[in-house]
Amino acid sequence: MGQSWSCSGFQPFFLLYSSQGDRRGIEEVFSLLERFGVAYCVMSGAQLPCILRATAPFVYVRLHGPDPHSLYGGSYSDEDLSWWASRLWEWETQGHSAFVYFNNDGGGNAVRNASKLKTFVENGTF
Repeated sequence: MGQSWSCSGFQPFFLLYSSQGDRRGIEEVFSLLERFGVAYCVMSGAQLPCILRATAPFVYVRLHGPDPHSLYGGSYSDEDLSWWASRLWEWETQGHSAFVYFNNDGGGNAVRNASKLKTFVENGTF
């Protein structure tokens, strides 16, 4: 039988990471997520911390857009997408599945960027 847990088990997470940008206790948060097999959401976007950390059997990545001044804005360059393809490959070789969600959807950027990243991953282009 697996571990049982409840939402109250995540109280330390909310206490330690209660304000955006407050990095005190981040290792305790990661330890808690790992203990329960909960994925930390790796993110990229304006003013967001991009911490490359796998805490579960899978990695969840949200790409909010490369525009440093506007969340959900801009289109990732081929160089950026190649870099992310390399990160996905690294996680895969460590035994993690990876899921990537693009929501830089202004102007259809998310669809184009997702298609290009998929091509890079499938072709091993990093």
